[in-house]
Order: sequence, then C-alpha cells, then structure tokens
Amino acid sequence: AINGVFARKGFIVLDKMFVNNVYSEIEQAGRIDVDMDDLSALALKYKADLLLVYDVHAARKPAGSSKYFGGVIVEIALRAVAPATADLIAQKSGDLYVKTMKAAGNYYENMQAAKASDTLGKAIADALIEDTLSYFERAVHAGTRFDIWFRNFSEQETYIIVDVIEQMNGFKDKHVRNESPGNFQLDVNYQGRKF
Repeated sequence: AINGVFARKGFIVLDKMFVNNVYSEIEQAGRIDVDMDDLSALALKYKADLLLVYDVHAARKPAGSSKYFGGVIVEIALRAVAPATADLIAQKSGDLYVKTMKAAGNYYENMQAAKASDTLGKAIADALIEDTLSYFERAVHAGTRFDIWFRNFSEQETYIIVDVIEQMNGFKDKHVRNESPGNFQLDVNYQGRKF
C-alpha cells in the first residue's frame, strides 16, 4: 500500500525482489539489529534518493464486555530518510481500530487487520509525501547539504578539490566530518540547489 502511493506520485520504487536481496545482504553479514546508518548506507549504495522505514504492529484489543465482538488495533509508523546523510526528512504515524467477531476466529481477525493496515498505510503515506515534498521545496529555497566522500586521494589533491568546491556558485559552508589517510568525508551546504 505504501509503495503504491509513492509509485502513483511519480517516485521510482525499488521492487520487492530487489528489497529482498538487500535484506539477504544484511542477513549474510550476520546482523541482528540493523540501525538507520546501516540502512542509509545500503540505500546510498543502490543510489536511492529516499529511504522509507516503517514499523507495523497489530494486536487484539477487547471491545468492552461484548461476548460477540472483539477488535484489532493496527499501528503504523513511517519515516522518510535521506540516504546520503541519514537525516530524518519526515515522519508520520497513526493507528486504526477494527471491530471483529469473536466467533469467527483468527482468520477473520487477520483479514480485518490486513485491510486496516492497507487503509492506514495509504493514509500515512499520503501525509508523509506532502511533508517530504515540502522538505525538497525548502531545500531549493533555503539550501541543501551534500555528503561528499573522497577515497584514495592524496592530501594535496583533497585540498585542491575542496578549494574548487568552495568557489562554486551557491556555496555556503563546509564541515569536515571524517578524516583519515586515503579517506575524507565532507558536508557541504549550498544555497538554492536542488536536493
């Protein structure tokens, strides 16, 4: 549902098989807990412009003292992250309660939870897209931060490249994030440049 909303708005969405390969890559590395930096690095590796991270939770919830009806509550939290910097772009969450029949058993509850997740996922994705587009609009007017890596350059070459960056139109400021032999990471802020 979430992917569908983004695809209809013109975003290029990576297909399920591709995403499964990404998760396989995480599993092969023997990782149990994967943090936002790990996911951002993978999204950046595959040249994604936006990383969507979502949590879905569904649980039974009693419907008062009724002996015929129960209920399922579905909660979804959705975040849009910039892969290059792991910055949080936008975040939305919500929940939906669905009344179910106790006598119907788990299948009915699962089906109702799936329908509720679909409806809620679409609504949250719509709201998140509005905030995400606003973020990109602000980036055009207020400026944008780029995360730039230099690998295997000599120290002198790095200084020359940084000097060129500072002379570019729209350059505001820079911040050296990480520096080690053969590896140099730089945050560069530009005014009025598209993300």
